[in-house]
Amino acid sequence: MQKELGKIKEYYGEEMMHFCRSNFSTILETPGLLLKLLEDTFDHSHFLLEDIRKEHKESEFRNLIYSKIKNEKNEKNETDKTPEELLDEAGYKLYECKTEEDIQKFRHYYYRPDGITPRYKKGTTPRHCSGEELCTFSGDRLDRCYVFFAVKKNIDEIKRENFLYPERQDEYGTSIISIQFTKDGFNEPSIKNRYNHTVNNPDATFSNNLDNIIPGLTHAFNKKYKLKIELKNYCFELKNYVLANDNRYYKFNYELNNTYYCTNNVIVDNFTPKKFDKAKYIVFDYFLIDMHNKIIHSKEIDSFPNTISNNGMLGKLYVGVDPNKKTRYIKIDDDIVIELNKYNQMIGYTNKTIKTIPSYFLRENKTLESLNIPAATLIGNDCLEKNRVMEKLSLPNVEKIGDDFFYMNTNINYIEVPKLKSVGAAFMKLNEALKSVSFDSLECAWSGFLDYNSKIENAYFPKLKRAYNNFMNNNKSLREFNAPVLSHVDDGFLRYNNTIKKFNAPCLEYVGADFLQNNNTIESIDLSNVKIFGNNCLENNFVMKEINIDSAVVIGNKFMCNNEGITNLSAPNLERTGTAFFYGNPNIKNVYFPKLKVLGGHFMSDNNSLKTLNLPAAKEFGDCVLIRCRSLKHLNVPNLIKVNDFGTLNYCDLLTINGKKCEPGRSITYSLHKVTEQNIEKQKTLKTKRA
Repeated sequence: MQKELGKIKEYYGEEMMHFCRSNFSTILETPGLLLKLLEDTFDHSHFLLEDIRKEHKESEFRNLIYSKIKNEKNEKNETDKTPEELLDEAGYKLYECKTEEDIQKFRHYYYRPDGITPRYKKGTTPRHCSGEELCTFSGDRLDRCYVFFAVKKNIDEIKRENFLYPERQDEYGTSIISIQFTKDGFNEPSIKNRYNHTVNNPDATFSNNLDNIIPGLTHAFNKKYKLKIELKNYCFELKNYVLANDNRYYKFNYELNNTYYCTNNVIVDNFTPKKFDKAKYIVFDYFLIDMHNKIIHSKEIDSFPNTISNNGMLGKLYVGVDPNKKTRYIKIDDDIVIELNKYNQMIGYTNKTIKTIPSYFLRENKTLESLNIPAATLIGNDCLEKNRVMEKLSLPNVEKIGDDFFYMNTNINYIEVPKLKSVGAAFMKLNEALKSVSFDSLECAWSGFLDYNSKIENAYFPKLKRAYNNFMNNNKSLREFNAPVLSHVDDGFLRYNNTIKKFNAPCLEYVGADFLQNNNTIESIDLSNVKIFGNNCLENNFVMKEINIDSAVVIGNKFMCNNEGITNLSAPNLERTGTAFFYGNPNIKNVYFPKLKVLGGHFMSDNNSLKTLNLPAAKEFGDCVLIRCRSLKHLNVPNLIKVNDFGTLNYCDLLTINGKKCEPGRSITYSLHKVTEQNIEKQKTLKTKRA
């Protein structure tokens, strides 16, 4: 017994040895049996018991080991029904995919953060997946697997937004499942979840047991499609462990495109495990270093190998251990150091000479804690997109960064980028730790810049000139914004930022839709150089008291809707407004619009303090203009030639138009039409005289 326990300690750790002694005393009475059961079931790992305890799976683990020594036969749930008939009973419709085009038909069911589903053209290679899309959509899956999709009959009623806390087998996660079987001799099943990697182990939905969907389904698939799927005796699941086709569990760090990169120098490819000699190879993250031939391999789309090799070949290679950190490191030549933790996950990367970081650099990496690239000046797209753990970021010489940089990181609380001039879309989009940012050299920021960075309080951009869509959108803590040379901002700029009190962007000339929408703290704002405003700008800013829009020429829909603080409004160059301009602003008393020609629908409606309105250049009224302006007494529109009938000037009973009282017994709209008819006749007369 002691010898056997010693082996268990060697292969699975001391804690596992004590656990086995306490829980499997009966099995230990048969020499060698427990060790054989463990080795037949789990790859060697000193982390196994630690992971079992994290998931509170001690009882299930015990049951699994005891189930291995029982000679009970499993009932196979044999049936004469087809997979289609059984899945129909379970509420699904089954589709078999025989071509890549067949697979791409299901792509639209999967959530993407950009809301755009890429179109697949026959004969092309599908681009990489985004959001919760399956890796299956990246192409070539039919070379290795038989692919089916089972779609719930009511799938259109099951909405992603109704599931804020996803669980693998909730109604949304299982509303469409991809059922796949390897094309080797095992036909290992994989049932893939609609959430994909938003939930744990999504490629083992229903524990990869077809009979967990509906009894008899395993037998039905075997019978109709001549497969050899084995009905598992006991279902056991553990986070970040995969059951390979040798019926052993392997702890993995990454699962990418049905390949599992494991901690013990093992790669499980399409459920087939391959062990690599630790004296010759290093498996870390989703890479394999061949130390003898000095080559790094990767099946994934990732440019990291290009940053440490020259035409695929590595330089002088040294592997060691840092006694202080108790971490392992790989040193290449004198300039490159890769630091690994106990799980063989990359936690540190130093490259002292590289100047360009190519696109897709460590795109899937989730564990990197330190990045030291002091000479780099350019970083491509999709770099470190999924990293969530790094806390400090220093890029002293980087001048340009592409799309999706640290897109999913939530922990960076310090960033130093003194020379950064341009950033692509979704730069650090979901960060939750930054409190103050200063981008001293930034001139251009593409869509989604610092979007949802909810804790930033101060932002300073001394050289920023252009901001694209959703710039710092949903930043709930921002108090002060300063961009002294900013001239152009697109849609969603600082939208849903409820705490801004100081806003300084004196050079703004163009403002897109939703600018500072739903802000309720700014009392005064200078937008004196803005010529064009998009829709919904400054909507629901209830407390603003002063605004300067002297240069505005065109203003979109719902500008400054629902404001209660402004009493005087001047727009000397304004020529056109969209619908609901200053709608529901009850305290405005004085306005000045000498050049305004076109008034959109609901123009200044529900403004109960307005008494006199002079619009000398106005030519066209939309629907419901000035509706419910109950105090309006005098309207001057000497050049008005077009009025939409619906609702205009309703509830303005004491009105005079162009100095004349409205005709008694007639509607105000009737009087307004008389004015337009007279103005049209005047214009015709003037044209005749000029001719």
